[in-house]
Amino acid sequence: MFSFESQQLYALGARKVIVTAIGQIGCIPYELARYNGTNSRCNEKINNAISLFNSGLLKLVQNFNNGRLPGAKFVYLDSYKSSNDLSLNGTSFGNYYLHVNLS
Repeated sequence: MFSFESQQLYALGARKVIVTAIGQIGCIPYELARYNGTNSRCNEKINNAISLFNSGLLKLVQNFNNGRLPGAKFVYLDSYKSSNDLSLNGTSFGNYYLHVNLS
C-alpha cells in the first residue's frame, strides 16, 4: 500500500521523502496499563508485529533508493529504535516514574 502512495508522490514531483518507522506501540501507557506480561512491561505481540512491518518498510525504502525511482532520495527514520532506547534507558533521558499512594 505504501509503495503506491510513494509512487504517486514521486509522480507529483516529490524527490526527497522521509519515511518514519512505527514506534513501540506495545509500550504506550495504554498498553502498559492493560498488559500483564511475565517478563516484559510492554505488549511484545504488538511490538513484534511492528518490527516485521518496519523491516519491510526499510526494504521498500532501500528499493526506492536503488534506482526504482530515479532521482529520488528516501530517508528511513527508525523511531522504533529510538523509542526502544527510551523505554530501556528512560532515566538517562530524564524519564522518571512517580508512584503516589492516594489512600
